[in-house]
Amino acid sequence: MFYKKFVGDLVYLSPVDSSYSSQLVQWLNDPNVSSGYGNLVIPVTEEIEKQKIEYMAKAQNEYYFAIVRKSDDEFLGICSLYNLSMHNRNARFSYFIGDEVNRGKGYGTDALRLLCDFAFNVVGMHLIYSAVYDFNIASIKAVQKVGGAICGEHHESIFYGGEFHNCYDVEILEKHFSKKYKSVVEKREGITGLWNKKD
Repeated sequence: MFYKKFVGDLVYLSPVDSSYSSQLVQWLNDPNVSSGYGNLVIPVTEEIEKQKIEYMAKAQNEYYFAIVRKSDDEFLGICSLYNLSMHNRNARFSYFIGDEVNRGKGYGTDALRLLCDFAFNVVGMHLIYSAVYDFNIASIKAVQKVGGAICGEHHESIFYGGEFHNCYDVEILEKHFSKKYKSVVEKREGITGLWNKKD
């Protein structure tokens, strides 16, 4: 069952649910998915994934969402916000679109936009960051589209396909995101605003 927690142009974010653990296992054992998600050499079973989803549902100061297509409620992938520092107001993010047929259609960028909106305008983060491998060009472009940038590089730090690849550190600052997108989070007028209004 999906719930429209945050709604974008193409997708919406819904709380995670154990009912789609088998789909996640299929994706995370697919090298085309796991290579970009940093989980290439670790086998994933349905039991392990169910335990992860149970953890996701109970986690404190960590947020996990299903990415769901608006047009037909199809489950597309997962995005998350974790390693939160409330003092420094930063967190790590991740996301992926599972089936290859659903990539390159803007779903990942729309999901990342919603995750940024949630991070900056609900949780109160100032900066979110992640790591992207050099062959994951779509993710690098998605980060740039929402106002993010490459801020560091680890040379030949990832071994995949018989050769070494670079890994990029990427970051998205709230002020850069806000220049590109209007928040979908509804603004509320508090009592102070009402009190200061003149008749």
